[in-house]
Amino acid sequence: MSGRHAPRRCVRDELWLLAHDEDYGYRPRIHPATLSVGLAGAVLVDLLLSGEIRAEAGHVSIRNPHLRRLADDPIAERSSPTSR
Repeated sequence: MSGRHAPRRCVRDELWLLAHDEDYGYRPRIHPATLSVGLAGAVLVDLLLSGEIRAEAGHVSIRNPHLRRLADDPIAERSSPTSR
């Protein structure tokens, strides 16, 4: 699905899709170690955009450690203490 009604993907999903070649079995287009660093950064961007963490004056902190917004996010769901 594309256009206005397509579900919005998070930054890490977009990066993963861009970094893999769907015509060749989703083979990585870039070195896996480089992709790992990029995906770690993308996860931080997703957390910043969702408001889960905040970055100010060179410091990163959790906004509310008791609030978990899992909004159909399988990665966050796996790491959530409530999902265990």
